[in-house]
Formats: sequence, structure tokens, C-alpha cells
Amino acid sequence: MAAANESLTARVSKLERRLGRNSGNSSMPSSSDTFGRPGEKTAPQSGRKRGRQPGAGETGLSISEHPDVTEDHVPAACTGCRSALGQGD
Repeated sequence: MAAANESLTARVSKLERRLGRNSGNSSMPSSSDTFGRPGEKTAPQSGRKRGRQPGAGETGLSISEHPDVTEDHVPAACTGCRSALGQGD
């Protein structure tokens, strides 16, 4: 009975060492991880669904089909080479 107990104790300690080793804390490649790495903990959920919440209101400014004024914003020079941009050259 004592020999069996000693044998089982040695086996348990060997298995515990194997469980403790993975590619993150030894020089083993990740493909040899037999028991898998511990999963990452996720942030606790807030209880809200994703996206726009009910009662949040409209999305903001709407696009008008017939605007009052239209403005063109054209740069005076090229942003890459800083040379002047001609009108229709």
C-alpha cells in the first residue's frame, strides 16, 4: 500500500509540473501546449446592448436636398510638394 501511495504521489507531482508548463513560461513552442493556455478575462458587461441606445435622439445634423449656400474649399498649394495649384492648368 505504501509503494502504491508513493507511486501515485510521484505521478501526481509529475502531472502538476506538466500542467504548469506552457509556451508562455518555458522554451516550448506554442504547438506543444497540450492543455491550452489560460483564457483572457473579459471586461464585465454593462448591461447595455451595442449600438445606439433607445431614446438617444436623432443622429445629429441632417443632409438637406436643397442647401441655402454651397462653398468649395480648395487648397492653395499641394500638401505634398507645396507647389501652387493652378486653376485649370
